[in-house]
Amino acid sequence: MISPFDDGGGFVGKPQGADFDRRDTYPESPEPQPDGPPSVACGGFRVLGPLEVMRGGRATEVGGPRQLTVLAMLLLEEGSVVSVERLINAVWDEAPPRTARAQIQISVSTLRRLLRAGGGPDPIATRRPGYLLRLGGDRLDLRDFEVGVAVGRRLLDAGDYAAAAAEFRTALALWRGPALSGIDSPAVRSGVVHLEEMRLAATEEHLEAELQSDPRRDVVGELVRLTQGHPLREHLQALLVSTLYRSGRRAEALDAYRTARAVITSELGIEPGPELRQLHAAILRGEPLSVLGTASADPVLVGAPPPEPKPPVPRLLPGALSDFTGRELLLERILASADPGRPAAGERRCPR
Repeated sequence: MISPFDDGGGFVGKPQGADFDRRDTYPESPEPQPDGPPSVACGGFRVLGPLEVMRGGRATEVGGPRQLTVLAMLLLEEGSVVSVERLINAVWDEAPPRTARAQIQISVSTLRRLLRAGGGPDPIATRRPGYLLRLGGDRLDLRDFEVGVAVGRRLLDAGDYAAAAAEFRTALALWRGPALSGIDSPAVRSGVVHLEEMRLAATEEHLEAELQSDPRRDVVGELVRLTQGHPLREHLQALLVSTLYRSGRRAEALDAYRTARAVITSELGIEPGPELRQLHAAILRGEPLSVLGTASADPVLVGAPPPEPKPPVPRLLPGALSDFTGRELLLERILASADPGRPAAGERRCPR
């Protein structure tokens, strides 16, 4: 539970489950390319890292933790109404003060003055039961990231691997650290979980596009860091194993598979999925292979044999019974009814 605080205070603790710095688990990306439409720095918001409000190429001071939390919640649901109750819960969790509603109104008024600086329109509208933020002419780095990833995936599907890698690289360069880092509100941390998942999926696809574009590219170090930070991510593990193997490091590839399998079986109590198992089998057979397809598609292992078809099940009627058993008396009666000269069950005929 987070205690109430004023604008000069700060949150205590850290996000749940944050037992390592995620910045160490992602590869370094180059700076975004200058080409294209004006960047967020000219006017907009940054949430892919510490929260920043950009005006004229400079970050504007937002205020204390309360304003940051309110703005973060509005940006996470840009274009949708966020209720006052949810904003109160985000700021104070389960222990709001009696003046919580009034303090939220003050925070929104402060943000409006900040965002209207320079004569721009008010981006925060009052809508029952709370508030709604519209970007208008401002940019949001999250939206730019989503557009870049979508373009990269289309290029990847079309087989233009070099262009796809460039798009993914530019999109990933927008990240400056964990999303909305420094805001420890449980509601905000819960809201950015899917953003980190989007970043990880784009990183997988970027590495895959790089390998398809240039199979000799050395990405082992990046894959090792990623698999250490996300050991249950099987596609990442498969990329590491296949990259090691295709680099001529068969023993290391097998060791990487054993390590991944040990973690998966220990943590989840199940065997690895078909992607890793098929990859392992192909390596044991010493076959040349490559991983095709995007991170979201089922990989095709070149050189791996197709699964053996199941033997057909014969459609036969049940076999005839050889004879009755345990029905001696009934059998004698049936036979006697068919043969008048045969004695009935239990009947003994006198000799002639």
